Amino acid sequence: MDRLTAMQTFVRVVESGSFSAVAREAHTTQSAVSKQVAALERELGACLLSRTTRSLALTEEGERYFEQARRLVAEIAEAENSLRQGEQQLTGWLRVAASVGFGRLKLLPLVKSFLAAHAGVKIDLRLNDGFVDLVEQGIDVAVRIGELADSSLVARRIGTSRRVLVASRQYLRSLPKGVKAPQVPEDLLRLNCIVYTELATQNVWSFTAGAGASAEIGAVATVRA
Repeated sequence: MDRLTAMQTFVRVVESGSFSAVAREAHTTQSAVSKQVAALERELGACLLSRTTRSLALTEEGERYFEQARRLVAEIAEAENSLRQGEQQLTGWLRVAASVGFGRLKLLPLVKSFLAAHAGVKIDLRLNDGFVDLVEQGIDVAVRIGELADSSLVARRIGTSRRVLVASRQYLRSLPKGVKAPQVPEDLLRLNCIVYTELATQNVWSFTAGAGASAEIGAVATVRA
């Protein structure tokens, strides 16, 4: 038996003075409503209603229970309404984590308009290029580039980030004789590279061509950042 549902049914029966009226409200049968109240009485071990063919009357135990039950049902309804209103209007702190570059270029320009649309929200924007434990630091939402390593987190793809390979002219001119500027990914294995260690892939670089061809190399790094 669902105790709360039975309690709500009992309260409505007393307030309306009729099993049939409650049955019409709930789109069920009078017998089903009567059985709910009877099950509640068995659970409580007390007779709550005195039934006759013409009327219903609360017993002494029923009067005491009704006052408590009516107050409890009203408080539950109030709590549910308050929750629904809270869902419709955002309030409180929103803790957002992102890399420094992405935060400055993409997130900061959006903060003003977001706060204007949600006056009850305050933003705690945490920009960091290092590893951030989202759970430990109480982060609500984070923007990450790359594959999601922790499968317990829920992720949604919101865009793509294109990376390009660059080299300074001075470095290319300084290459030893016989070593040419790279033309294909494998050529990078003969060169010194700078690896960004905050990426999950670190020195593993993936390349794709327009026709769908792909290659993956392990960059040789003398500098890590």
